[in-house]
Amino acid sequence: MIAVVAVPAAPAALVRVQEGRASLKAGPGRVAAERFVRTRMRSQQADASAWRARFTLNWVVGDRGVAFFALGRFLGTDQSFGAIGSLGGVQSRTTNEASFPLTISQSGRTIPIRFRWNGQRLIASRPLLRAGSEPPEGLQLPSRNIGCIFGQAPPYLRCDVRTGLRPPPPRPKGCEQDWAYGLEMTALSRPKTFCAGDTALSAGPILAYGATLKLMGFNCLSEPTGVLCTNRNRHGFFLSRQRWQRF
Repeated sequence: MIAVVAVPAAPAALVRVQEGRASLKAGPGRVAAERFVRTRMRSQQADASAWRARFTLNWVVGDRGVAFFALGRFLGTDQSFGAIGSLGGVQSRTTNEASFPLTISQSGRTIPIRFRWNGQRLIASRPLLRAGSEPPEGLQLPSRNIGCIFGQAPPYLRCDVRTGLRPPPPRPKGCEQDWAYGLEMTALSRPKTFCAGDTALSAGPILAYGATLKLMGFNCLSEPTGVLCTNRNRHGFFLSRQRWQRF
């Protein structure tokens, strides 16, 4: 008998999964979608050559990116998930999903990105960007008062509040920089305040109210009242303009 050597499976690629905005009524069919792109999005271009009436998820290419539609509703554009590059031609599609190559402007690297209609929102899934050579992974709330960055080595999450933590926490021992404006945690640890001279604000795409972002064991929910983030151990924090809480 020939012995079979077990080969360990390759580690799964780290993936960013982000929900999009709540959908807007656009009207049924291709003509209504083209009209929406031209009028509501103020686009000179409205290329609907990829439209397939038998599929639920469709799109129109406009001046401001690829606009996605389903069941007569506008779901958002590819730029809603981060203006980090440009989409190529569709690689594969089913009634509710479509995959494209995404060429990152900063590095020229091409990665796959998948858009999926889940019945309520558009969800984008793609590999994480390369730390240091490509834009940092992050998010901003629509108010732009809260911004977060995600580190990969080791995985950590940091969120800053532009107006500061209220009430302010005690100054960390030996801190000679700013400290009363954010929280950070690893994928397993409890959150804590920190001392730093940089910022996590304006470091990522807008995460629409009611939408979630999942990556590296973190889960963040954007709400009009603030942002709620948890890690693998179910530790986490809530941050808003008025208050903050960690658990």
